[in-house]
Amino acid sequence: MIAYTTKPIYLDPELSDYFARNLDGNTVHLPGNSNEVLPLNTVPGLFAVALCSKAVLALAEFKGIICAKQALVKFISPMLKGQTLILKGDYEDSPHRSLKNVVYRKCINHVFILNTDNKVMEYEIVQLVRNSN
Repeated sequence: MIAYTTKPIYLDPELSDYFARNLDGNTVHLPGNSNEVLPLNTVPGLFAVALCSKAVLALAEFKGIICAKQALVKFISPMLKGQTLILKGDYEDSPHRSLKNVVYRKCINHVFILNTDNKVMEYEIVQLVRNSN
């Protein structure tokens, strides 16, 4: 397994609100809303996943990404507008059955609030990657 860590990931309130208004179907994420489980200012989980994925793709090890094949996400606790996340993960490559110079990359990602180290999310993703070797 090869380990990696992203740069800090800021949960921008304006971008979260845009995502909630235009792309998320759960009204609890709209500005000013909460419910018995999610507090005020909770960001959409898929918004956080998208930002984390973008941060991982900025790493040199992920330059050859072709596509994602599957993903499994576990939300552990709410993430709030204005918080900063850090993602720590590791991956393992295995050869593709038929595509030359392409590997399956299985990544296990753990996401934490930067200033508290509280784990808020984990996700596994399998991607196809051009093998640079």
